[in-house]
Amino acid sequence: MLKQKADQLRKEVGSPATALGIDDAIKEIKEINRALNKLETEFSAEITRQVKPVRQFYVSKMNKVYNIGIHPKSMYETDSDYKKRVAQFDSQISKIKSKIKSEMNLKISDIRQKIDYELRQQRKPLLNQRAEITKQVFPIGIGNVSFKLGFYNAEKQQFDVSFEIKEKKHTVDASAFLPIPKKKAAQYGKHQELLVPDVNLQLNDEGEFISGWFSFSGPEREEYVCKSIILGAKGIHLHQGFIVFDNQTVLDKQTGLMWASQDNGRDIYWYDAKDYCENYRIGGYTDWRLPSMSELGKLYSAGYKDFIKLTNCCVWSEKTSDSSASFFGFNGGHWCSATQSNTRNLRALPVRGGNYKLFNNFD
Repeated sequence: MLKQKADQLRKEVGSPATALGIDDAIKEIKEINRALNKLETEFSAEITRQVKPVRQFYVSKMNKVYNIGIHPKSMYETDSDYKKRVAQFDSQISKIKSKIKSEMNLKISDIRQKIDYELRQQRKPLLNQRAEITKQVFPIGIGNVSFKLGFYNAEKQQFDVSFEIKEKKHTVDASAFLPIPKKKAAQYGKHQELLVPDVNLQLNDEGEFISGWFSFSGPEREEYVCKSIILGAKGIHLHQGFIVFDNQTVLDKQTGLMWASQDNGRDIYWYDAKDYCENYRIGGYTDWRLPSMSELGKLYSAGYKDFIKLTNCCVWSEKTSDSSASFFGFNGGHWCSATQSNTRNLRALPVRGGNYKLFNNFD
């Protein structure tokens, strides 16, 4: 009986026509961005084209000033008089050069302002067009959403739930917590097909999925709204104050930092560690970096061993001084420094923070 009600609900919800537009929206955003980049390139080239002759003209004037020489010391001048005349001459030359530079900079600034204004005018309709797209909420058809309920936390009365959303050419994974009361939990845990998903997504300026509304309807028309939605990760589980994802990332709920779940696995120079972190691409993120000493200290204090794998004791930090750099020792919770060309027992552990795709609170 409940399954019949759930099937009826699926038929009523159907596959909304607007969901078909999400691929077109992504395509349009990317086309707009290409047009914006092309405009930037063209206008930058135009600035260079117009500035070049102006700069050449004033450089020529400046060279003429440099060629002006002072008359040599006369036999009728004392050393003191000559030095005074040289100082006056240098002062006059300096004023002339300063005036030429000011005129040149003013001309170049005027050129830039005019071209920048024209660029803004041409960018404006494209930016408005993109903004209209990013305001839209795209409902995803039921047939394009698959989900799986995971662990049920009886204390918080919520399931871990993972999603896979497929829209023609685009696929996105998501994880969330699904609050369901205890009296219903066993039923839905055994019969997940009784839940009907309702997924809505939005896009950012790059045409990426950045936010969403995820909920479920039960056969009795009851609604369960997901919280703590994270795009880009399928499976999650909680560990103390951390959320561990199946995409090799770990989120610290307290600091908002996202860590790689393991270090680079070998001895490494500081500058190579910096490159390693900045070029790290796990989770689909591009803003990984070396951690600060404070961040490493907080990770150590939080108890990291169960969810972050370190293959040796010491992790480079971003802090440098001349040819040295600081590192944190996880074998005792201390910090030290070493030359940046040192590698012994030193590792790179990428971190990022402040811009992960997180919605709502992890309460």
